[in-house]
Amino acid sequence: MPVQLDSISFYWGANPQTSALRIRRDFATAIAVPEWTRGGGNEPSAYAIAQVLAGGNVPQIQVALSGAEAGEIVTIAAAGNGTPLGDIAAQEVTFDENGAAVVQMPLANCTIGAQTVGIVNTTWTWTATEGAGQPYPLGQSIHRSFLTLDTPSPPWTQNGGTQDPWVTALEAACAYAQGAGAATAAAGGITTGINGSGAQYNPAPTLFINNAGTVNVYLTTFLTWRAGGAAYPLTLNCFDCGALVMLLSNLLGATFWSGKFVNAILGNALVTLPINGMGTAGWNIWNWRFHEVCWVQFATNSQIFDAACRVNQGAPVLPSNMQFDMNYRPQLTNVNVQTSGVAQRYPVQ
Repeated sequence: MPVQLDSISFYWGANPQTSALRIRRDFATAIAVPEWTRGGGNEPSAYAIAQVLAGGNVPQIQVALSGAEAGEIVTIAAAGNGTPLGDIAAQEVTFDENGAAVVQMPLANCTIGAQTVGIVNTTWTWTATEGAGQPYPLGQSIHRSFLTLDTPSPPWTQNGGTQDPWVTALEAACAYAQGAGAATAAAGGITTGINGSGAQYNPAPTLFINNAGTVNVYLTTFLTWRAGGAAYPLTLNCFDCGALVMLLSNLLGATFWSGKFVNAILGNALVTLPINGMGTAGWNIWNWRFHEVCWVQFATNSQIFDAACRVNQGAPVLPSNMQFDMNYRPQLTNVNVQTSGVAQRYPVQ
């Protein structure tokens, strides 16, 4: 009897060194496993580069097959199309009394551990060989995969809830950080992407909501707007921008923070030099109560990322991986500043 390829599970265990990451479609929608089923669903997967690289680990997929004779041994293989996921090496599979089998199959010629942030589209062409016969085709399976630097860090989790990585967020983060090999490079691409997204700077926040006493970032609003699902012009303030850079960077495996700074003379305004707000043409002076950015560490000797504005009117620069007290602050304001409050990794919805 001809064998059939029934399903493929990319996330099948809790170990990111041998399994794909646990992801969901968006805040409201989980992804069912197996992600690929014959004639049915086809959901993306995600892999953490550092976890595959560590110790030369080889990820595996879990494959379900049917249609063989009871107890039959069939050789299953799949040729890839040259993406980092590679191929599926030939493996003998023993079918049960019902002519079905579920088996772990390692990725052969897998180069995920040598890659950078990105999105890959893999086609596997499957074959089965029964006994001494010739291989016959089982068809093709087509898969979309996200490559992150490492496992996601807070607020993102791997707990099976709404804070597991979202496909909608991975689409944005991987597009902005395409080709990044380090967390600061990824955050730089994200900063540039948000600043150039078409959103406009406005001091009033748009993405923050109070959810039963917890401040959440309504990331869904930004992602829906970015994907073209809303026609309104989106405005973002520093609160929004600092959180967005942190959230999308940590989704890719960074461990950054979002946090505020204020005039060192408490109660006085943080008066800026002329700055160019995101999505605007002019250079303006602002009197802020505070300003929020993404920090590598929440300290004034840290590197920062600020998607909300360009500084240095004479030679405009977008603050990206910029040292705060030596380079960023002198181009933003003449007043002395200090950090304020606690660093944040806001939950998302």
